[in-house]
Amino acid sequence: MKVLSYLPTDSRGKLGCTSSLMPAEYTKQHLEMIQLNKATYGCESWMLRNNEETRLEAYEIKGLRKTLRVSWTAKKTNEWVLNKAVVKRELLDTVKARKLAYYGHTIRKQGNCLEKEIMQGTMPGIHR
Repeated sequence: MKVLSYLPTDSRGKLGCTSSLMPAEYTKQHLEMIQLNKATYGCESWMLRNNEETRLEAYEIKGLRKTLRVSWTAKKTNEWVLNKAVVKRELLDTVKARKLAYYGHTIRKQGNCLEKEIMQGTMPGIHR
């Protein structure tokens, strides 16, 4: 049971996240494992506009607030939440990196691939 000694416990000794004094490492791991993976599923095909970027940033802060158990009525700023969790905003950068990696993967394909033709904007056949 050595592993259990590293997990956060509340004041009664029960395992869980009920304490507002969670270690920063646990907060970051929880956010990455559950919330960010769920939020970025299929992000390679998204069209990122300003509205979507704003929504992704809001989703990331909302997940941090839930993980830290900070209510929106507590009037804490987003910067305060980021400092408390000891993390930086990563979700938007992760989405952009995954989109770029997918683009590179698609462009390197050999032959006539529909995905490649769509991404490059070329049409097979007669050129006018």
